[in-house]
Amino acid sequence: ETGFPLINTLPPQLTTNTRDDNNGYRLLQNYPNPFSLISSFGFVLPKNMSYQFTITDITGRTVWNQKGIGQKGLNQIVLHRSHLQREGIYYYTISTNEYAETKKMILLN
Repeated sequence: ETGFPLINTLPPQLTTNTRDDNNGYRLLQNYPNPFSLISSFGFVLPKNMSYQFTITDITGRTVWNQKGIGQKGLNQIVLHRSHLQREGIYYYTISTNEYAETKKMILLN
């Protein structure tokens, strides 16, 4: 729980273009990236299912984690910078029992 409402903060081209070649799974690049206050993370699931969203620092240490039940189609997580310790490069991963994908993001001061 981020304490922020789940509002549509993904760019329009990402919210409408959810087609992929990963059997219905897709992890979108966070937006904005780099970010300094709030960033949105979108991911697409082929069906309702449990997921885990993890953010790690460049050493591989988990710095934030969220488990949930995602819906078929586009899902969104909003993250506030207060969940991360300092500026720098981080990696975020969406994982289910059948799929995992990781992308890079940058937090600015």
